[in-house]
Amino acid sequence: MKCALTRWWMEEYIDGTLDEKRERWIRTHLQRCQACAQELAWRRSLRDSLRADLASTPCPQQMWEDFQRRLSEHRQPAHTSRVAWWQWSAATAAVACALVL
Repeated sequence: MKCALTRWWMEEYIDGTLDEKRERWIRTHLQRCQACAQELAWRRSLRDSLRADLASTPCPQQMWEDFQRRLSEHRQPAHTSRVAWWQWSAATAAVACALVL
């Protein structure tokens, strides 16, 4: 379970956007779990490679303008919250109870 949660929050951990409590929890787990530490190293390496490739590849002006136009047409909320697994479990249990009654 700890590995699954760590991998779930790993991108936010890499970006530095987690709250302090989760970040500390993941950092502790990474110190103890070789598999998750390797996964973190791989993801960071991939991110760095993609950034380097993107920085060295110029974007055509028309493509950039089209991207900006489409982005402005489809604005998303600044932060979407994830529903925790236990919230889905609680909702499922409530529906099951309602069906039984």
